[in-house]
Amino acid sequence: MKYKILYTLFATLIIASITAAGIIFHHERKIARQSISQAIELSLTEALYTEYHQRILNLGGYIEPDPNPDRKIKTYWIKTAKKDTIYVFKDSLDIQTADFLIDQHELAENYPMDIHKVNSLLSEKLSILNITGETGIVYTWKGKTAYSNKDSVSAVKAACLTPAQYIDYPPSIQLQAWSDYDESTLWHHMDAKNIGIATYCIFFAILSGWVWKIVRKKEKIDKKLKATTKKKNRNRREITNMHHRKHSIQNEPAKSSIINLVP
Repeated sequence: MKYKILYTLFATLIIASITAAGIIFHHERKIARQSISQAIELSLTEALYTEYHQRILNLGGYIEPDPNPDRKIKTYWIKTAKKDTIYVFKDSLDIQTADFLIDQHELAENYPMDIHKVNSLLSEKLSILNITGETGIVYTWKGKTAYSNKDSVSAVKAACLTPAQYIDYPPSIQLQAWSDYDESTLWHHMDAKNIGIATYCIFFAILSGWVWKIVRKKEKIDKKLKATTKKKNRNRREITNMHHRKHSIQNEPAKSSIINLVP
């Protein structure tokens, strides 16, 4: 009965420890994936703006900093020698975002984005954030899709594929980024404290299993010792009974025999 209670206790501790470790690892992996996805989306935005500014400079242009960059606008007016164009946004945007969206749309025809450059910038920014692995860009304009490094397969199998988003106005250019980061990246973005707790749970489960084996071994020894003692006691009783029977036979008086002689 004592060992049965101990086995139940150890089994409960082992199952509880392994379950707790599993829950913690699952939760941390989920949080890490979300954190990495957000980092990839933010890095993609930074890479897009960097490539955009470099493209404007290569074209001989210059983006003059707005004295009030947080200023919100809802209409955007472009005046050229051929025509005037007025863009009306659905919601008010800050002037820098408006410049970016309109310029992307205007440049797409003759001076499109260099998706290979964007991918290179994205990879560099992710490397700084300890997100390692292959990366790529999926660029769609007017129904035609282009892939960085001409890789149209990896995006589907990648660990992270950002949601498709329009990067111009009116919407015509759709962009996605992917990153096939490795397992070490996941571990790097997990909370060290929680991983430590999970590791402790696993260690405790292993320790409990080791103690369980010792208790089982002790139980076997006790059973064997009990069986040996029982056998010795039984043999001792048998020997004692034999001595008693022998003593009784020796002390029993001899019976006389009567012989009848028939003449």
